[in-house]
Amino acid sequence: MQNNKNLKQFKEAKAGVNLFYNLVENANSYNELLEILNNLSGYFLKIGNEKNNRVNKNIIVFTEYFRVEATKKRDIQTVVNNAKSKRLSFKKSYKDYIEDYLILSKRGYSSREIVAYSEKYFKIKVSKTTVNNIIKEHKGEN
Repeated sequence: MQNNKNLKQFKEAKAGVNLFYNLVENANSYNELLEILNNLSGYFLKIGNEKNNRVNKNIIVFTEYFRVEATKKRDIQTVVNNAKSKRLSFKKSYKDYIEDYLILSKRGYSSREIVAYSEKYFKIKVSKTTVNNIIKEHKGEN
């Protein structure tokens, strides 16, 4: 198990060094280079300080640098694709449809009919007791 962790850390540290090298190579101005170096030195100050007695603290600096900076430097299409997949995987609950339940109740639907409607159109399972509680809570608001 420890060898797998070390191997993963080694790969991430190597990727961090490569990322740092590529950023330095592609820097177009003195200010860009200064920003890259200040960013890396922040990681050394945070993780690689002398109070930290870890043997592998310099490797941890580059693994952390890679983890954080690689996500910042992603292309916009990757970010958009990840946002779409997160949005598609978001599961709704009955709480998202409370207003709809109240409207259906005002139209004369029984709690059993509201449950069936919720399962059919909202694709959400909700109990009859929950629907009754929602209607009771919001009855005096109108």
